[in-house]
Amino acid sequence: MELGLKGKTAIVTGAGSQIGFGRAIVNNLAKEGCNIVACDIDLEGAKKTAAEAQAAGARAIALKNRHYQLSGSTGNGSSRY
Repeated sequence: MELGLKGKTAIVTGAGSQIGFGRAIVNNLAKEGCNIVACDIDLEGAKKTAAEAQAAGARAIALKNRHYQLSGSTGNGSSRY
């Protein structure tokens, strides 16, 4: 299916799991001709996924992303976010 994404750059988080949605999304976008930025807290997993995208002909890199928690609690169980 042609989605018109050839040459676009996609940043995909959660790309490090070798059995998850992120990897599947990367592989499908690579087949569409997207450039890929595969991000995950598991850098080695993201590198494997990026290598698969490269093998499919895409330009791809892997980046380690960090987990941050917003401190937006109001103290009464609700959140400002």
